[in-house]
Amino acid sequence: MQIKPPEILNRLPSVSDLLEKPPIRALTERWNRSVVAGGVRSFLDELRSDFERRAAAIPSIRELAERAARYVVSRQHQDLGVAINATGVICGPPWIAAPLAEAALERAVACGREFVLQSAAEAERSTAGLNSLLCRVSGAPAAAVVHSYAAAVWIARECEAASIAELGAAPLVDPPSTIGCPWQSAQAAIASGAPLVAVCGDGLTGGPACGIILGSESVVSRITSNSMFASLRVDPLRIAALTATIECYDTPMRGVDTLPVWQLLATSVDNLRNRAERLAAQLAHVEGVLAATAIETRSPILASSAGEGWPSYGVALAATDNNIASLDSRLRSARFPVIGRNEGGRLMIDLRTVLPRQDKAIIDSLLGDTPNPATT
Repeated sequence: MQIKPPEILNRLPSVSDLLEKPPIRALTERWNRSVVAGGVRSFLDELRSDFERRAAAIPSIRELAERAARYVVSRQHQDLGVAINATGVICGPPWIAAPLAEAALERAVACGREFVLQSAAEAERSTAGLNSLLCRVSGAPAAAVVHSYAAAVWIARECEAASIAELGAAPLVDPPSTIGCPWQSAQAAIASGAPLVAVCGDGLTGGPACGIILGSESVVSRITSNSMFASLRVDPLRIAALTATIECYDTPMRGVDTLPVWQLLATSVDNLRNRAERLAAQLAHVEGVLAATAIETRSPILASSAGEGWPSYGVALAATDNNIASLDSRLRSARFPVIGRNEGGRLMIDLRTVLPRQDKAIIDSLLGDTPNPATT
C-alpha cells in the first residue's frame, strides 16, 4: 500500500532502518556490512532524486527493502563484471569464467572464509587427493594441475614430453550419449592411447580456470619434477573448487545434473522453445522493441568451434529504429548486464546459455526496472 504524506521525502526510511529489514539483513550476512550499507545509501539517493522529479508516492518500507536488496545485488553484479550470457558461447571471448557447481562454491567459500594454514605435507595430501580423483574419473594413469591451460601446454612442451593432445575447453569425460557432444573428451583421448592430454579446468569441465594434465606416469612425473613446475601450482581456493567439481563426475550421472555448464547443454530444445515463447510475448511490448520472435537457432558453445553449433532456441529482437547497437547497449548497461549476439540484423537472446532463473532479469533489464529503483 502506498502513502502520500505532505513532506514526501522526509518519509523515506534511513539506511539503518533498511539494514534491519530481512531482505537487506540477509545480504549483510553474505557480504561486508559497509558494502551493503553503501549500496543502500546509493539506492536512497537515486530514489530521492527520482521523487524530486516526479513527486511520486513512496512505497511501503517493506517494498523499499525488497527493491533496495535487488539494487544492491545488481550493483554487485556490475562491479564484479558478471552478466547474463545470452550469446550461446560457454567458453571463449567475451567470457573468462563460467558458473561453478554449488558444491564447488561452498568448498571455495569454506576455504576462503578463514586463514589457510597449509604445511608442505598438507599441500601434498590435497594435491595427491585431487590427482587421484582426476585419474579415477578420466582413466589416466597420472595427473597434475597447474594454474592455467597455457601453463599446462607450455610445461608439457618444455619437458620434451611425447606428443600432447591439446584439447583446450573440451569435456573432461564423455557425457551421456543422449546429449550428443561433438567434441572428443580427455577421457576418450586417454582411452585411445594418447600419452599426454591437456584440458581446461573451466570450459566444458565446469570448474575454476586452471590447466589439467593427464597421461602416463613417466611423462607426468617428468613434468612435475621440472624445476619450473612449482611456480605453476594452483592456489588452495582453486584446488578446493576443482576437487568439488571433479567429485561431481564421480557419480552415475557424470556431472550432468550438478554442473551448470552441463545443465545448460542438457536442456531440451522443447524446454528452450517454451521459455523463448514466454519471453517473446513479454519482450514484444517493451519500449524500443519493434518485434520479439521466438526462433530456432544454433549455439556456438565454444568460441573457437567452426561447426554447425548446438541446437537451441532464443528470442530475436528487432529495434523500432532499426538500431540494434542501441538495443544491445541498453542491455549491456543494465544493472545486471545481458550480452546477446547479432544474428541477421537482430539481437539474439540465445537461451542455451541462459539459466532459467535469469529469464526474469532479462525482462527487467529491457524494462529498465533494475537501473531505476523507483520503478521496480
